[in-house]
Amino acid sequence: MVAQVIDGVELRYRKGIFAPRFAYDKVIRDCRNLLSGVPFHASGKDSTWLADFRAKVEALPISYTRKPKLIEAAVQAMIRFVQPAYVDLIAAAARLESLASTDDGAWKLPDGVEFYAQELRHVTTTELSATQIHEYGLEEVARIHGEMEAIKTSLGALAATSPPFSRTLRQTASLNIPTARREGARTSAKPLASWIRCRASSVVILGGFPGLLWLSGASRSFVRNLPVWPSIRRRRWMAAGPASTM
Repeated sequence: MVAQVIDGVELRYRKGIFAPRFAYDKVIRDCRNLLSGVPFHASGKDSTWLADFRAKVEALPISYTRKPKLIEAAVQAMIRFVQPAYVDLIAAAARLESLASTDDGAWKLPDGVEFYAQELRHVTTTELSATQIHEYGLEEVARIHGEMEAIKTSLGALAATSPPFSRTLRQTASLNIPTARREGARTSAKPLASWIRCRASSVVILGGFPGLLWLSGASRSFVRNLPVWPSIRRRRWMAAGPASTM
């Protein structure tokens, strides 16, 4: 699988599609972190891979005599397959890093302008241009600042106290959400958290891009019926206009 990743990134590079130079440094650092610890080094604490596997094996309802065998088999697999694969990935990232530029905009890519426009349509679910979205953001910031100033004016002397206004808000009990309401919000979010944990099989990542998700019909219905969903949907609808109902 790692070999396929390497083939993919090198193919994209030959087509002029590659990450900015700083991104490869992060990949290299993360890969090296994954190869730190036992069994990749003779001493020290378990690597991320082995620690995770060991914890899962220990939790299995099987004979204690089988657990060491499973762990040893995993160690051998990590040494024979995982380590060489990630060493190759580090080498590939280092090679591409030496060839990459410091430009970090989608505009540098082939058909970059069209690609960026498509990403905007996908992420925002609108047909707004980048300029329109930017202007909308500036308008929203101005609106929020205006509402904040109105609140400060309504508070009078309280807003004029010496600590920064944001600290005054945090320290004034009457202006904070009661603990009971905060707990209620946490409680209402638990069905969503449970769904994410237990129904991950209903979510499919499309095309290898984490941002492209598909939900089965049952899952979409479940999410729409969550307490938090209408407000999320309403905010996105208001930003997009009536043509973009989810």
